[in-house]
Amino acid sequence: MSYHEYQPSGTLHDYIDAYWTLSTASTGAPYNQTIFPDACVDIIMNLGDTCLQVNDHTVLHPGNNYLVGPMSERSQVVNPPGTRLLGIRFRPGAFTSFYKSPLHEITDRIIEFRDRNILAMAYTDKHIITRIDHYFRQRSASGTTLLSIMNYLQQCKGQVSINKLAEMHHMSIRTLERLVKNSTGITLKKTAGIIRFQYALKQLKAYNAPDSLLRIALESGYYDQAHLSNEIKKYAGLPPSALLSR
Repeated sequence: MSYHEYQPSGTLHDYIDAYWTLSTASTGAPYNQTIFPDACVDIIMNLGDTCLQVNDHTVLHPGNNYLVGPMSERSQVVNPPGTRLLGIRFRPGAFTSFYKSPLHEITDRIIEFRDRNILAMAYTDKHIITRIDHYFRQRSASGTTLLSIMNYLQQCKGQVSINKLAEMHHMSIRTLERLVKNSTGITLKKTAGIIRFQYALKQLKAYNAPDSLLRIALESGYYDQAHLSNEIKKYAGLPPSALLSR
């Protein structure tokens, strides 16, 4: 399996986390992949000749592009031999700065995506990443207030009270919650929980030591090690000890 990420240029970095490619050898065993929730939205283009399965039921057909909605739980992906994917991963809440799609309707779902322009570009030449980056630079991005909210959530690692967040951005709690849900597809509470989970996951991978669990729990804003374990299992489907051994 070959996986690469490419960074967007300029201010696009505020909206797009990365462009990425994934490919597998033309022969051999399928590559099984576990994807954990990250509050992001992806556009995925299947440029290969094979179908992909997600959670044993969703099939990504060759020659199509797909919109992967925000995931609230882990997903299992089977990449068969000959897989060739190109993806665009949008930062939490940033997808609706370019596309006016109701994300709450596709939470934990994958649907065919209507923007055929990027799929057409994907088949052009080896400079596809540059071409797609230029394509999004030409589009009009909006939603600076939401961008500020999501950046603050990221900086705080999801550890902020809703009251404080609403006060900082001069809006009611109800308005804040509606804005976040419309733009991320999931509730503000769940968005913050996933951001906190992702931070804890990175700490687990960095330290890779069971005796660090309590410290990671406290740094990540959990009450104790048991609280950390419960949240990790909720989003990853595995206890922290199992993730340390992967």
